[in-house]
Amino acid sequence: MSGGRPPLARAVVARGSAALQPATIVGRSVTVFGRGLAPISLLASGVTAFLWVADRAFSPMLLGGALGGPAAEAVEIALWLALILFQGAAVTAIALRTIRGERAGAVRAAAIAARRLGAVVGASLLTAAAVVPGVAAFVAPGLAALASFAVAVPVAVDERGGPVRALLRSADLTRGRRLRVGAGLVLVAVLCSACVLLLWAGLFRIAPRTSWTGFAALLGLHALLALPAVAAAVVYEALRDAREAPERELERVFG
Repeated sequence: MSGGRPPLARAVVARGSAALQPATIVGRSVTVFGRGLAPISLLASGVTAFLWVADRAFSPMLLGGALGGPAAEAVEIALWLALILFQGAAVTAIALRTIRGERAGAVRAAAIAARRLGAVVGASLLTAAAVVPGVAAFVAPGLAALASFAVAVPVAVDERGGPVRALLRSADLTRGRRLRVGAGLVLVAVLCSACVLLLWAGLFRIAPRTSWTGFAALLGLHALLALPAVAAAVVYEALRDAREAPERELERVFG
Protein backbone atom coordinates (compact mmCIF):
# COMPACT_ATOMS: atom_id res chain seq x y z
CA MET A 1 0.00 0.00 0.00
CA SER A 2 1.26 3.50 -0.76
CA GLY A 3 -0.70 5.17 2.04
CA GLY A 4 -2.07 8.63 1.42
CA ARG A 5 0.62 9.75 -1.01
CA PRO A 6 -0.64 11.41 -4.19
CA PRO A 7 0.26 9.85 -7.58
CA LEU A 8 3.11 12.30 -8.20
CA ALA A 9 4.80 11.39 -4.92
CA ARG A 10 4.34 7.67 -5.60
CA ALA A 11 5.95 8.08 -9.02
CA VAL A 12 9.00 9.78 -7.50
CA VAL A 13 9.30 7.05 -4.86
CA ALA A 14 9.12 4.37 -7.56
CA ARG A 15 11.88 6.11 -9.51
CA GLY A 16 14.10 6.26 -6.42
CA SER A 17 13.43 2.60 -5.61
CA ALA A 18 14.38 1.54 -9.14
CA ALA A 19 17.73 3.32 -8.69
CA LEU A 20 18.43 1.05 -5.71
CA GLN A 21 18.25 -2.24 -7.60
CA PRO A 22 21.63 -4.05 -7.23
CA ALA A 23 22.35 -4.12 -10.98
CA THR A 24 21.45 -0.44 -11.26
CA ILE A 25 23.78 0.42 -8.38
CA VAL A 26 26.65 -1.35 -10.14
CA GLY A 27 25.95 0.25 -13.52
CA ARG A 28 25.46 3.73 -12.08
CA SER A 29 28.61 3.42 -9.97
CA VAL A 30 30.72 2.45 -12.98
CA THR A 31 29.25 5.35 -14.97
CA VAL A 32 29.95 7.92 -12.26
CA PHE A 33 33.42 6.46 -11.73
CA GLY A 34 34.15 6.87 -15.44
CA ARG A 35 32.87 10.44 -15.52
CA GLY A 36 35.00 11.37 -12.53
CA LEU A 37 38.04 9.37 -13.59
CA ALA A 38 40.31 12.38 -14.19
CA PRO A 39 40.09 13.92 -10.68
CA ILE A 40 39.92 10.45 -9.09
CA SER A 41 43.14 9.44 -10.89
CA LEU A 42 44.80 12.68 -9.81
CA LEU A 43 43.89 12.00 -6.19
CA ALA A 44 45.06 8.38 -6.42
CA SER A 45 48.35 9.54 -7.94
CA GLY A 46 48.92 11.99 -5.11
CA VAL A 47 48.13 9.45 -2.39
CA THR A 48 50.27 6.78 -4.06
CA ALA A 49 53.22 9.14 -4.51
CA PHE A 50 53.02 10.29 -0.90
CA LEU A 51 52.93 6.73 0.40
CA TRP A 52 55.74 5.74 -1.95
CA VAL A 53 57.99 8.53 -0.71
CA ALA A 54 56.97 8.00 2.91
CA ASP A 55 57.77 4.31 2.74
CA ARG A 56 61.30 5.05 1.54
CA ALA A 57 62.02 8.21 3.52
CA PHE A 58 60.25 7.67 6.82
CA SER A 59 60.62 3.93 7.33
CA PRO A 60 64.41 4.01 7.79
CA MET A 61 64.04 6.94 10.19
CA LEU A 62 61.40 5.12 12.22
CA LEU A 63 63.22 1.81 12.23
CA GLY A 64 66.55 3.43 13.08
CA GLY A 65 65.20 5.90 15.59
CA ALA A 66 63.14 5.76 18.73
CA LEU A 67 60.49 3.63 17.07
CA GLY A 68 61.31 0.19 15.82
CA GLY A 69 59.75 -3.08 14.89
CA PRO A 70 56.01 -3.25 15.63
CA ALA A 71 55.81 0.43 16.60
CA ALA A 72 57.19 1.56 13.24
CA GLU A 73 54.83 -0.77 11.40
CA ALA A 74 51.89 0.56 13.42
CA VAL A 75 52.78 4.13 12.42
CA GLU A 76 52.96 3.13 8.75
CA ILE A 77 49.63 1.31 8.91
CA ALA A 78 47.97 4.29 10.64
CA LEU A 79 49.36 6.62 7.97
CA TRP A 80 48.10 4.36 5.18
CA LEU A 81 44.62 4.09 6.73
CA ALA A 82 44.41 7.86 7.25
CA LEU A 83 45.30 8.50 3.62
CA ILE A 84 42.87 5.85 2.39
CA LEU A 85 40.07 7.48 4.39
CA PHE A 86 41.09 10.90 3.13
CA GLN A 87 41.04 9.64 -0.44
CA GLY A 88 37.67 7.97 0.16
CA ALA A 89 36.21 11.23 1.46
CA ALA A 90 37.59 13.18 -1.50
CA VAL A 91 36.29 10.59 -3.98
CA THR A 92 32.89 10.77 -2.28
CA ALA A 93 32.85 14.54 -2.79
CA ILE A 94 33.80 14.08 -6.47
CA ALA A 95 31.08 11.48 -6.98
CA LEU A 96 28.37 13.56 -5.32
CA ARG A 97 29.27 16.64 -7.36
CA THR A 98 29.37 14.54 -10.53
CA ILE A 99 25.95 13.04 -9.83
CA ARG A 100 24.51 16.51 -9.22
CA GLY A 101 25.95 17.88 -12.45
CA GLU A 102 28.46 20.13 -10.70
CA ARG A 103 32.13 20.60 -11.49
CA ALA A 104 34.15 17.93 -9.68
CA GLY A 105 37.75 19.05 -9.26
CA ALA A 106 40.40 17.20 -7.26
CA VAL A 107 41.53 20.30 -5.34
CA ARG A 108 38.01 21.23 -4.27
CA ALA A 109 37.28 17.63 -3.29
CA ALA A 110 40.51 17.44 -1.26
CA ALA A 111 39.53 20.61 0.61
CA ILE A 112 36.12 19.14 1.46
CA ALA A 113 37.77 15.89 2.58
CA ALA A 114 40.22 17.74 4.81
CA ARG A 115 37.41 19.74 6.41
CA ARG A 116 35.25 16.66 7.09
CA LEU A 117 38.04 14.15 7.78
CA GLY A 118 37.38 13.95 11.52
CA ALA A 119 33.74 12.96 10.98
CA VAL A 120 34.74 10.52 8.22
CA VAL A 121 37.39 8.81 10.37
CA GLY A 122 35.03 8.61 13.33
CA ALA A 123 32.17 7.20 11.25
CA SER A 124 34.50 4.65 9.62
CA LEU A 125 35.89 3.48 12.97
CA LEU A 126 32.43 3.20 14.52
CA THR A 127 31.19 1.27 11.50
CA ALA A 128 34.16 -1.10 11.73
CA ALA A 129 33.51 -1.54 15.46
CA ALA A 130 29.92 -2.59 14.68
CA VAL A 131 30.65 -4.71 11.60
CA VAL A 132 33.80 -6.69 12.47
CA PRO A 133 32.56 -8.33 15.70
CA GLY A 134 29.25 -9.17 14.04
CA VAL A 135 30.94 -10.81 11.06
CA ALA A 136 33.39 -12.66 13.30
CA ALA A 137 30.63 -13.98 15.55
CA PHE A 138 27.67 -14.81 13.32
CA VAL A 139 28.33 -13.14 9.92
CA ALA A 140 24.70 -12.05 9.42
CA PRO A 141 24.68 -9.37 12.17
CA GLY A 142 27.87 -7.91 10.76
CA LEU A 143 26.45 -7.77 7.25
CA ALA A 144 23.27 -6.17 8.58
CA ALA A 145 25.34 -3.52 10.36
CA LEU A 146 27.35 -2.94 7.19
CA ALA A 147 24.17 -2.39 5.16
CA SER A 148 22.75 -0.09 7.85
CA PHE A 149 25.84 2.12 7.93
CA ALA A 150 26.63 1.84 4.22
CA VAL A 151 26.23 5.55 3.55
CA ALA A 152 27.71 6.89 6.80
CA VAL A 153 30.78 8.25 4.99
CA PRO A 154 28.78 10.10 2.31
CA VAL A 155 26.62 11.55 5.08
CA ALA A 156 29.75 12.64 6.98
CA VAL A 157 31.11 14.30 3.84
CA ASP A 158 27.89 15.92 2.61
CA GLU A 159 26.06 16.91 5.76
CA ARG A 160 26.88 18.65 9.00
CA GLY A 161 27.40 16.82 12.26
CA GLY A 162 29.75 14.30 13.76
CA PRO A 163 30.30 10.59 13.27
CA VAL A 164 27.45 9.45 15.52
CA ARG A 165 24.95 11.54 13.59
CA ALA A 166 26.36 10.12 10.34
CA LEU A 167 25.66 6.56 11.52
CA LEU A 168 22.17 7.42 12.76
CA ARG A 169 21.35 9.21 9.51
CA SER A 170 22.68 6.26 7.47
CA ALA A 171 20.58 3.81 9.46
CA ASP A 172 17.51 5.98 8.87
CA LEU A 173 18.11 6.33 5.12
CA THR A 174 18.71 2.61 4.57
CA ARG A 175 15.72 1.44 6.63
CA GLY A 176 13.56 -0.86 4.52
CA ARG A 177 16.12 -1.02 1.71
CA ARG A 178 19.12 -2.66 3.36
CA LEU A 179 18.97 -5.94 1.50
CA ARG A 180 19.09 -4.28 -1.92
CA VAL A 181 21.70 -1.76 -0.78
CA GLY A 182 23.89 -4.50 0.69
CA ALA A 183 23.56 -6.68 -2.42
CA GLY A 184 24.48 -3.79 -4.71
CA LEU A 185 27.52 -2.81 -2.69
CA VAL A 186 28.69 -6.43 -2.45
CA LEU A 187 28.50 -6.69 -6.25
CA VAL A 188 30.56 -3.51 -6.57
CA ALA A 189 33.15 -4.89 -4.12
CA VAL A 190 33.38 -8.14 -6.11
CA LEU A 191 33.83 -6.17 -9.35
CA CYS A 192 36.50 -4.00 -7.74
CA SER A 193 38.40 -7.03 -6.41
CA ALA A 194 38.26 -8.75 -9.81
CA CYS A 195 39.60 -5.63 -11.53
CA VAL A 196 42.49 -5.36 -9.05
CA LEU A 197 43.43 -9.02 -9.55
CA LEU A 198 43.26 -8.71 -13.33
CA LEU A 199 45.32 -5.51 -13.26
CA TRP A 200 48.03 -7.00 -11.08
CA ALA A 201 48.11 -10.29 -12.99
CA GLY A 202 48.41 -8.51 -16.32
CA LEU A 203 50.92 -5.94 -15.08
CA PHE A 204 53.32 -8.44 -13.54
CA ARG A 205 52.98 -10.73 -16.56
CA ILE A 206 54.00 -8.14 -19.15
CA ALA A 207 56.48 -6.12 -17.07
CA PRO A 208 59.49 -7.07 -14.97
CA ARG A 209 59.18 -6.79 -11.21
CA THR A 210 60.82 -3.43 -10.53
CA SER A 211 60.12 -0.58 -8.16
CA TRP A 212 58.26 1.20 -10.96
CA THR A 213 56.09 -1.83 -11.55
CA GLY A 214 55.27 -1.84 -7.85
CA PHE A 215 54.40 1.85 -8.02
CA ALA A 216 52.09 1.23 -10.99
CA ALA A 217 50.41 -1.66 -9.15
CA LEU A 218 49.89 0.51 -6.06
CA LEU A 219 48.52 3.34 -8.19
CA GLY A 220 46.06 0.98 -9.85
CA LEU A 221 45.00 -0.32 -6.45
CA HIS A 222 44.30 3.16 -5.09
CA ALA A 223 42.43 4.20 -8.23
CA LEU A 224 40.21 1.10 -8.16
CA LEU A 225 39.61 1.44 -4.42
CA ALA A 226 37.69 4.58 -5.35
CA LEU A 227 34.93 2.48 -6.92
CA PRO A 228 33.33 1.35 -3.61
CA ALA A 229 33.41 4.96 -2.39
CA VAL A 230 31.68 6.06 -5.59
CA ALA A 231 29.08 3.30 -5.09
CA ALA A 232 28.35 4.49 -1.54
CA ALA A 233 27.83 8.01 -2.88
CA VAL A 234 25.51 6.70 -5.61
CA VAL A 235 23.46 4.78 -3.04
CA TYR A 236 23.35 7.78 -0.70
CA GLU A 237 21.99 10.04 -3.42
CA ALA A 238 19.42 7.42 -4.48
CA LEU A 239 18.31 6.93 -0.89
CA ARG A 240 17.90 10.66 -0.42
CA ASP A 241 15.82 10.82 -3.58
CA ALA A 242 13.65 7.89 -2.49
CA ARG A 243 13.11 9.35 0.98
CA GLU A 244 13.05 13.10 0.42
CA ALA A 245 12.33 13.72 -3.27
CA PRO A 246 8.53 13.27 -2.98
CA GLU A 247 8.30 16.16 -0.52
CA ARG A 248 10.63 18.32 -2.63
CA GLU A 249 8.67 17.53 -5.79
CA LEU A 250 5.35 18.36 -4.17
CA GLU A 251 6.74 21.64 -2.84
CA ARG A 252 8.02 22.50 -6.33
CA VAL A 253 4.68 21.76 -7.99
CA PHE A 254 2.25 23.06 -5.38
CA GLY A 255 4.41 25.37 -3.30
